[in-house]
Amino acid sequence: MHLTDTILSTIAPIAFAITIIFGNFLVLLHDEGFFYAEFERYGVHEQLPSIDVSSMHDRVIDFLEGERKELPYDFFNKRERDHMDDVKKMIFGVAISFWIAIFLLSAIIFYFLYQKKTEKNRPARKIAHILSRGSFLALIICLIVGFFALTSFGNFFERFHQIFFDEGSYLFDPDTEKIVVMYPENLFSDFFFKLVKKIVLSSIIMLLIAFLANHVMKKRQKLGQNNKKTPSGESTNRNV
Repeated sequence: MHLTDTILSTIAPIAFAITIIFGNFLVLLHDEGFFYAEFERYGVHEQLPSIDVSSMHDRVIDFLEGERKELPYDFFNKRERDHMDDVKKMIFGVAISFWIAIFLLSAIIFYFLYQKKTEKNRPARKIAHILSRGSFLALIICLIVGFFALTSFGNFFERFHQIFFDEGSYLFDPDTEKIVVMYPENLFSDFFFKLVKKIVLSSIIMLLIAFLANHVMKKRQKLGQNNKKTPSGESTNRNV
């Protein structure tokens, strides 16, 4: 295998793992039904009777997507808006990483598809290996992170904020600041573990697809080798 092929075969599974993890995150982030059900589950409507919680959530999502420039001043204070702005930057980074991974993965797959097919170089098999290794990587990452979150989600959630946000910028008083009332920690716990389930399911499905594709290709290769041997055998029998 050429050095270029080796490098691309290493990058591609990582890119595919990123598409699985970040893709599922972005899909769940836009799942209105999930958030509306969580607001009902944790009594957010009752705790914030003066506003339409679902409508306010839609405005928050629009802000995080860049479709709205600012959050309502009469609902979120400056600290809350600053934190939301930090969250917006993080989600933007996730989205950019997702699309870069999609681009790299597509480019690498096309590169392999346009290679000359030989006995030693089978592009379809390389692609199947990319899918299997990428799915397995996403699955392992998800299970490891999920295990730590399962032992104590509170500690995991705190550690997450310490890594991605400035110290103290994510701490709010529920008596005076509405962000933690509208989005309680239990909501994020449910979001995280639902995300883990979606990633695990996606990874397993892709692993099965890659396994079946590889199995079919091996079977066809074996059948082709047998077909090549048959004519010479028949010719020998006629000459005897």
